[in-house]
Amino acid sequence: MSDRRLGTGSTQAVYNFLEQCTPSMGHLHQHFVNFGCSSEEYLVAVSGWPSEVVRKFLIQVLMDRETGEMLVNSMDMFVLQTHFLAYYQTYGTTSF
Repeated sequence: MSDRRLGTGSTQAVYNFLEQCTPSMGHLHQHFVNFGCSSEEYLVAVSGWPSEVVRKFLIQVLMDRETGEMLVNSMDMFVLQTHFLAYYQTYGTTSF
């Protein structure tokens, strides 16, 4: 876990957000960080986008750059999209 120490740094908010999905999507943390979604500020921005834009964002984040294959199944995509669209409306924009 050399460069993805989950207990430190600004990426902890991203991990917490993903971990709070049901089921947890914490295993996708590094894909979000590698894409550039590395702080709560980015999460809040994405959560304010229209549903179809959130889906396009998730497709970009979760597509294998070498093979072009999706790293998650359709159900996981729905879980993530729903979590983005509901989380900050439910819990507000305070830190996790």
